[in-house]
Amino acid sequence: MSRRGFLSNKLFVTVEIPFDNAWSDLSSDEQEGFVTSNIDMIDTDVLISELEYRGYIVKEEGEYNNE
Repeated sequence: MSRRGFLSNKLFVTVEIPFDNAWSDLSSDEQEGFVTSNIDMIDTDVLISELEYRGYIVKEEGEYNNE
């Protein structure tokens, strides 16, 4: 889809690409920056599930002192 700006020579275009393609083109620093800047948008339960799926042990705050 494209449209032309009113009374200008600008052309506005929407480009859609798969997320995985864009992600793999980012450097590890850029990937980290993306995740860090968007972490608050992720539901806590979804984040915990993903971390546990990846093998991390997730505990409630203070729970780690009682071992």
